[in-house]
Amino acid sequence: YSSAGVLWALETLGPTSPNIRFHFQLFLAAVDILNLLVIYLLLRGLRIRFAALATLFFAALPSTRLGASLWGQIDTISQLFLSLAFLFGLRGLGAAEGGIHRKALRYFFGLSLVAILACFTKQLVAFSLPGIVAMWTLLFAKLFSSPLRRSAIAILCAMPIFACWIDRFFPTPDGYLGSGLLYILSTGSSHGNEISANGTNLFSLLPIAGSSSSKESYHLFSVWGFDLNGIPFTIGTISAAVLIVFGALITLRVALKAQPLSARTTTLCILGFTAFCNLACNVSLTGMHERYLYHYGFFAYPVLLALLATSRTYWLLLLVVLAHLLTYGLFMLIRMDSTITERAAYVIHRGIVFSNIFVLLLVIFLALWTTRGEQQARQSSF
Repeated sequence: YSSAGVLWALETLGPTSPNIRFHFQLFLAAVDILNLLVIYLLLRGLRIRFAALATLFFAALPSTRLGASLWGQIDTISQLFLSLAFLFGLRGLGAAEGGIHRKALRYFFGLSLVAILACFTKQLVAFSLPGIVAMWTLLFAKLFSSPLRRSAIAILCAMPIFACWIDRFFPTPDGYLGSGLLYILSTGSSHGNEISANGTNLFSLLPIAGSSSSKESYHLFSVWGFDLNGIPFTIGTISAAVLIVFGALITLRVALKAQPLSARTTTLCILGFTAFCNLACNVSLTGMHERYLYHYGFFAYPVLLALLATSRTYWLLLLVVLAHLLTYGLFMLIRMDSTITERAAYVIHRGIVFSNIFVLLLVIFLALWTTRGEQQARQSSF
């Protein structure tokens, strides 16, 4: 409905048909504006200084522009639902803290609604679902211990019914139980079966074509004359799972240290975890496309601004991530340039792959270093 449906609606207008792509991009640009408005409200809710200026700067980043309307894909619509989910979660937790349970319940309903709608846009939202589920669970737990417990349970029970109702609106061939989502997951989620589709994962560094099967064994590297072979699909899936569990444990550790948790701290922790999941999956999973890092910046940016307010030492981390986003945006821009030479495209592609790996390793190092510093401080206190 947000892609082919909008195109059909534009075609029925008649005069727009010759410029259908341009008009579809205008529609996506309108969604981009809504996205930026939600990000501004989220920054305001997180008490980020100069939220309007920070939003304007983020809007100017090539990574923000190229992954959405300029590319002509509906990832911007997915991001709108994801950003709304975090905004509703933040406001719902804040209302629950203040004892305004009815307001918290309304935001819980809104969070549930946009989370379902996000799942019906593109499969790429799967990388962000762990964070959305965590936010939803915490808000539900707050309401479960409030006088509005029954209303929260009613919304919980209504969610799968509403999802099934929405699912029935999608035209589906026979043999898929009438489920549009099941049809898409069964036939349109085979990206991981190939190494990479111009994506920036670790396996795109292998000297094999990106369209090659990811479920075959390949020579990875040699150590002291010993050849190491492996199946990229299996290695990537295990690596992504390990990284997500690692990110969850570190996030949980930070959350436990910050007790009692405020709505702001909770949202920042989950935003950081969601950014980490998106980056980790882009590095480790097979079948990545060039656009798939688009959501990462929307989650990392608010966390970095919040960290910067606590210490100026985070300026370096902010600059590194902004440089990463700038490099990724330029990579996307070059991918749209049909005149670029194959050699230049090769070098630029590998450059952003190494940038992804570097930022991921940097975040892991900082997390482990911070944890080790906490342990040393605790031992010295004894």
